[in-house]
Amino acid sequence: MRILCLGDIHYPDRTVFDETLINKIKEEKPDLIICVGDYTDETVVEKIRNICKNTIFIKGESDYLDFPEYEEITVEGYKIGVFHGAYIKPEGDIEKLIRIIEERNLDILVTGHTHRPLLFTEDSKIIINPGSLTGAFSVSGVVSYMSYAVLDINGNNMTIEFKLKKLTK
Repeated sequence: MRILCLGDIHYPDRTVFDETLINKIKEEKPDLIICVGDYTDETVVEKIRNICKNTIFIKGESDYLDFPEYEEITVEGYKIGVFHGAYIKPEGDIEKLIRIIEERNLDILVTGHTHRPLLFTEDSKIIINPGSLTGAFSVSGVVSYMSYAVLDINGNNMTIEFKLKKLTK
C-alpha cells in the first residue's frame, strides 16, 4: 500500500495550494492519503479527496473543520496512529511522541505541527512528520522547504521517502 502523508497546508492564510501541488500529489498514485491537520480551508480537503477517496483527515489547532484529533488504522499488520501534535510541548518532543507510541502500542506515529520533516526510528518505533506540503511559514521558526512523506508498505517490507523542494525567496 502506498500512503502519502501530508501536513500543515495552511491555505489560504499562509500559502498557495495550486495545480502544481495537486498534480504532484496525483503523480504519487497513493492508495491512502493521511493528512495531519492545519488545512484551514475546506477547498483543500475537497481537492485532496478528489485525488484519493481513501483519506484520513486529522484536526489541527488552526482548523475549524469537524475532524477527529486522533485516529488509528492498521495497514498490512502495522498499527499506525495519526494526530496533529500541537499539544506536545516542547514542539515535536521525541520522548513524548515515543510515549504515545508505547501507550497506544503503535508501530508508526504520523504527526505534524512543526512544519519540519522528520523520520525517527528506535527499537522498531517509527515517527513520521511530513513537514509542510506548501512550505507554509511556522510561527516557531522559518520553513525553507515544501515537503511530504511517502510510506510504501508491502507485507514485511516498508520504505519511507521524503520529497522536499527548496523554496525560493
